Formats: sequence, C-alpha cells, structure tokens
Amino acid sequence: MFQNLNKTNLWQGIGFVLISGVALVLAYPPFNQGWVSWVALIPVLCALRVAPELGRRPFACGYLVGLLYFGGTFWWIGHVTAPGIIALVLYISLYPAIWLWAMERWYAPRCGDGILGNVLFAFVGACLWVALEWMRGWFLTGFGWNNLGVALHANIPFVQLASLGGVYMLSWLIVFVNLCAFRTFQRVYGEISAGRPRGPLYELSLALVLAALGFAWGWRQTLIKPEGSLRSLRYAAVQANIPQSGSSSGYENGVSIEENLRRHEELSLKALESKPDLLLWPEATTGLEIFLDDRLGSLVTRLSRKNEGYFLLGAEDSAPGKMFNAAFLFSPGYTGFSVYHKNKLVIFGEYVPLAKWLPVLRKLVPFGVDFSAGEKPELLKMPNLSVSLAPLICFEDTQPDFVRAAAALKPDILVNITNDSWFKDSPGAEQHLANAIFRTVENDRPLLRAANTGITCEVNQYGVVKARLTDTDLPNGRSLGASGVLNRELRWHSPRQTLYQRWGDWLPLVSALICLGVSLPRKKTKERA
Repeated sequence: MFQNLNKTNLWQGIGFVLISGVALVLAYPPFNQGWVSWVALIPVLCALRVAPELGRRPFACGYLVGLLYFGGTFWWIGHVTAPGIIALVLYISLYPAIWLWAMERWYAPRCGDGILGNVLFAFVGACLWVALEWMRGWFLTGFGWNNLGVALHANIPFVQLASLGGVYMLSWLIVFVNLCAFRTFQRVYGEISAGRPRGPLYELSLALVLAALGFAWGWRQTLIKPEGSLRSLRYAAVQANIPQSGSSSGYENGVSIEENLRRHEELSLKALESKPDLLLWPEATTGLEIFLDDRLGSLVTRLSRKNEGYFLLGAEDSAPGKMFNAAFLFSPGYTGFSVYHKNKLVIFGEYVPLAKWLPVLRKLVPFGVDFSAGEKPELLKMPNLSVSLAPLICFEDTQPDFVRAAAALKPDILVNITNDSWFKDSPGAEQHLANAIFRTVENDRPLLRAANTGITCEVNQYGVVKARLTDTDLPNGRSLGASGVLNRELRWHSPRQTLYQRWGDWLPLVSALICLGVSLPRKKTKERA
C-alpha cells in the first residue's frame, strides 16, 4: 500500500510527524482545540508509509512527536527549573516513542490486515496507549499530566465516561478512533490503487458509533436527577495573587512577608462579612510555619476568632528532622484544629531525588530544602456542619489514584489549595484545572479550589466549572492574575459510588494484560500433507 507515495520527499514525511506533534499541543490549554485529538495520531502513522526512511524508524518518529507534544504543553515548568523540564520532556517523550515502535514492529504483524485485523490493531493500540499513560503516572517521575483524554475536558458528555474508567477511558476511545480512521484510509487506498471496488468503511463506522454511544451515554448521565435533597455549604475562597519566583526568598516585585499577610488579611475580612461556613486560603504562600512565626500565627488567631465558620489554609509544618507542606483546618473561634501533610511531592520542586548521594542535582532547582511526604490521605471534619472534606495540595488533584484513595474516606467535598504563581503568565494554571476536573466525575464529588494565583473556582460533580474568580480589569476577564474573593454557596447531591471509585484503574490494567496476551508467541499449526 502507498506504493506510489514512496518517492515522496523525506521532508514531507517529517512534516506529517510535525503535524501530529503540533496537533497534540493544540488540543490542550491555552488553545483548547480538543476536537483535533480525534485525528492527531493519523499524520505520524501516514508518515511511516509515505517515507520509507521514516518507516524504518518508528521509534524516532514517536520520540519527535513526544518532544513536540510534551515540550509544547509543559514548557512553563521551565520558569522554576529549566534543566528539570528538559530532563522531564526527554524522559516522558519515550512513551509515545515506545507506543509507535511497538505498534509498527510488534503488533501490526500479529493483528494482520483486513477489516477484522484493522479493528484488532486499533483495539490493541488503544490498550497499549492507556497502559503506557498509566505507567507514566507512577513510574519514576509520577507525572501523569495531560493524558490524551484531558483534551476533552470541556466536552462534558464525554467527561462522564471518567466515572466508568477514569480519564483513561477517554484516552482509549480517542486512540481507537484515530487508529480505525487510519486503517480504514489505508485499506481503501490500497483497494483503489489495486483497481478493486472500494469496500465499506466498517472500521471507521464502528469507531464513530462507539464514540457516539459514549457521548449519548454521558449526555444522559448529566440529565439524571440524583435521589435525595441537595446539601449546601457557604464558602469564601481568597486569591491574593502574590507574585513568586524561583529565588530562595520566593517573592519578587518587592512583595514582603508583611505585605503578603496584609493582602490576605484585607481579603479575609472582606470575605468574613458574608459569614461563610468555610474560609479558604491557598497553598502556603508565605513560606512561614504557622506555629513558629508570630506574624502568621497571630493573623490566623485573629481571623479564626473573628470567624464564625471554619478556616482552611496552607502553611508549612515541621517535626524533628522533617518539614511538611500542610493544610490546617481551624474550628470556629480558634477552638481546635486538624492538619493534613501533603503526600505527593513535586519532583525537583519539593524534593530532589538522590540528592544525598548526588549533591550536584541540587543545582537543578533553586530551593535548598526537601519536604517530607505525608503518610496517607486525611479526612478533615467540620462537625458543626456535618460536613467533611478531603484536602488536596497543589497537583494532588491531578492524581487519579490518590484522589480515589482520598474519596474512599467518604468526604462530602474535595478541596484543593494550590499556588500556581511559580509558573507566571503561562498555561500551567489552566492545564492544572483541566486535569483536575476529572476527579469530580471519577469520584462523584464536587471540588473547591483556592489558588494564590491561578484558577480559584468551584467544579460540580459533572466536571462543570460552576464559578471562577475573575478580574474584569484583566484581558478577557481572566482568572490568572486576579485578586479577590470567590464567595458562593456550594450545592451538591450525596455522592454515589462510581465504577471507577469501586474498581480504580481497572482499564489500564486490563489493557496491559491484553497487550501482553497479544504479544505471546503463537503455536505454529502443522501443514496438512
């Protein structure tokens, strides 16, 4: 097949590879062209047929796609650590490279040609993709951001599929459609080139029907009214917009600790005028320990005693030989508190792996202190309200398995406190939210987010952003760079147990077993005499 195209210039084939990489970048914030994900993998597959030189190098082609895909979506991490983002992109680009190599060299011969072979190829290819995405989420870096399914974060009917198999189910469906479309095109082109009648588009039709069924099921889920009455909670989330840098002090533009605290106090007093049930501050933006620094401690004490509701804030906490990134929940009137220590630490951000044995690694980041990880998720209770919450700090709300473990404690709501100001005016904050909204559908729980700067918002149990803090003085009423208070009433239905909540990452695990089964050598059948 594609015999007449084999004389095509090598650079045209490379152009197809580049198109796939660029298309994947366009699918995510800030571009949000999620529709392109349905066809983004087709050009690189065509490139292997168009240029024989590339057909012999599927690993290199996949690696180039990965460099564009991840480099084009994660470049903003370079604001904190340029060497770190280079190392990260060089590593995670191996995953699409392994996928393309395995599909071309290993699975294509085993799946065969014809309509059934094409469908099997697409099925196995989708399984391998999600198995590798799942592995990327826990192996070495544990950086699972921007799975392919995240490209559909704004398509609410499709997002509902996450309740069945997590965000991996959307990734599976997208890859299946891509591969069915490609194999259909390849088969039809071969039939026409050979002078045979064009056959029905069975493979593509199957993929489109499956996608349509997924969309219809998701749309129906959004229309089903849960049983029981809605519960409610009045909250006020503070976003002070304190600029930060990668310097040792953590602050830039002349913002002192005193000015930082003054802004938080001013906004908090404004928030308390509405008497919220829960006052929210973002992840530790002061760099201070709440019980060891009188400036922060006295402010928290004053606000807690003035507050008739609960007060959740991020600050540093310590124990002998350890430092924690923590979330504190203070009871009304400063009568008691509970604490959660962040479990999932940012590699090369909150800790440097192997730094004790390789001190040179410290030079990759501007921070000189490693945080310690908490031991497990925690349930923070607000008994006066008969409401409990699961705190998530920073990027923990993008970790499907961790949030599932937190949801297993049966909180009423998920609360994320974060500080995305390290990444300045970049797509990082929007990508953070795009990844996080799937946790609400996977676990059927609403999500409140309080950011120092970033996206302070409310996400309902269907993955819909119901409200976000914006500033009309900023271009297009942006959230990033806004300063103020998001003051609303959260309403939610009693959480239902989803298939994902019950079985977790069953889809990538089953997918890995399927790929392994197809990889096993087959017994040769004896030829008849």
